[in-house]
Amino acid sequence: MAFGIIVGSGDFVRLYEFATLVSTLVARGEEVSIFVTGEAVKAFKKEYAPPLSSPEHKRIVELGVDWKSLLSTAKSIGSVKVYVCETASKIFGISEEEYDPALVDKVTSMYTFLEEVDRLVVF
Repeated sequence: MAFGIIVGSGDFVRLYEFATLVSTLVARGEEVSIFVTGEAVKAFKKEYAPPLSSPEHKRIVELGVDWKSLLSTAKSIGSVKVYVCETASKIFGISEEEYDPALVDKVTSMYTFLEEVDRLVVF
């Protein structure tokens, strides 16, 4: 069973915090399953470039510790699956083809995601 993370915030700093947790869990040898829902689905699109929204966001970019880099690295070294909510995708008008295939493994339901996890954190 995997450690489950539900991410619903599209806030850049919250996404950084979420990706840091994923990276740390992978470094500890944990399997991680992620369910992306709500506003966060927008951030997983191929063409996502949010404006620099805060001094913290600007500093994250300057330091090179953006959430996509952290998550991509975690996926390359450990067992990380990313599921995107099919209903949130419909709500925000995002087709499956619009998601970044380097980040997203499947567009599906929360039911499917919850079948894989035994511990859960919500961001």
